[in-house]
Amino acid sequence: MAISSFTSTQHNRAIKNNRANQQAQGEWFVCPTPKKNPLLRFVCFPHAGGNATTYRPWAEWLPEEVELLIVQPPGRSSRLLEAPIDCMAEIVEQLSSALLSQLCVPTVFFGHSLGAKTAYAFIHKLQDIGFQLPEHFIASGCRAPHLSSSDPIHGLDDESFVNRLRNLNGTPEQILKDQELMNLLLPGLRADFKLAETFVRDYTNKLAVPTTVIGGTEDHYVPRRDLFAWQQHFSLAISLHEFKGGHFFFEETSIAPLTNSIIGSAIRNQATLYSSVGG
Repeated sequence: MAISSFTSTQHNRAIKNNRANQQAQGEWFVCPTPKKNPLLRFVCFPHAGGNATTYRPWAEWLPEEVELLIVQPPGRSSRLLEAPIDCMAEIVEQLSSALLSQLCVPTVFFGHSLGAKTAYAFIHKLQDIGFQLPEHFIASGCRAPHLSSSDPIHGLDDESFVNRLRNLNGTPEQILKDQELMNLLLPGLRADFKLAETFVRDYTNKLAVPTTVIGGTEDHYVPRRDLFAWQQHFSLAISLHEFKGGHFFFEETSIAPLTNSIIGSAIRNQATLYSSVGG
């Protein structure tokens, strides 16, 4: 059905019809280049409004023995007709059902903005059920989870909301100007921003996961102090790196060298562990 003939009424009806079958029919992750026996899986959690398209090209610079998995929540891309989820507990519960079978090999988690909070909440879920934790966590462009949003936008009227999206420089202008397309995208975008802006967790239960926090030097939404505040959530010392650019700095500056260094260390650590156990 052409977007031009897809009314808001039809959209709402489609969402209602799809909600009951959301988990069964939806694909919670995308794997651009499946590997037969990967040594490690690099799992990407997208930002608000983001989807697998952003991270697909990363498969080109990841090590050959690493498989890329991209989380694809409902309400976006191929799952556009599914009802978006605006509750972190529900997101994590459905992720658990869909992803646990993929975590049978070592993993490194990467999350940008909302994705960092989702990955963090999922790691807590893994710890709660006694499952293997990631070898490393990369939190990108996101304030620490105990810090609430100082200027939430998910409740703004449509015009103000779209203007704020424009200021973040993460959505192409041709999409923002397409009113009919935005009518389809706004429910998912609002749900994502509600997730990002309302999820708050204290740091009483610290995680023992090696963690790297990265951000943009010109990101006015997430200052350096908010990046460093992630330290309060981990028992191990975090590593903080800043790259030239704004909130979507990784579109301007390659993070491949740092990421591949982290992945290489994780693979070597696993090899050392298996060697010592075998010995």
